Amino acid sequence: MAKDEKREEAKRLFIRESKDIKEIAHILSVNEVTIYRWKKEDEEENKNWDEQKNLWNLSPSELEKIYLESVKELVLKVKEDPDLMLDSKIADAMSKHISNLKKMNPRQLYLGISIDLITVIDNYLKKTDKKLWNEFFNHLDGIKEEFRYYIENRL
Repeated sequence: MAKDEKREEAKRLFIRESKDIKEIAHILSVNEVTIYRWKKEDEEENKNWDEQKNLWNLSPSELEKIYLESVKELVLKVKEDPDLMLDSKIADAMSKHISNLKKMNPRQLYLGISIDLITVIDNYLKKTDKKLWNEFFNHLDGIKEEFRYYIENRL
């Protein structure tokens, strides 16, 4: 195995298989110092092995969270400049992202809709019936928790 191939294999073993430097050195018959040097050189080029390893090991729910955050960023940009939706590429991307989110975690979608519904009711009562709104407001956190429990355990 050539030096560049060993370097790439060392990186792969570290990131994808969570091997430590000592194990990698043994597997590849390379000095530990060499692997530490490769790791440091990559860090200087913004190819941090530790960060890549952490990303590789993200749980599905953490991946969903990152994806959702990136979609929210796109939504904020569109909200600031609605004309962006006139761009067919952006409109198509938004549609695909929404579809992906529905497929990834339908429970989260139900929870979001439920909380949106509670928020609409809250805003309506605040405007139209302060007395009833005060009663509703006292139970708002409990209602949200009941929705979460229902969605997590019944759907």
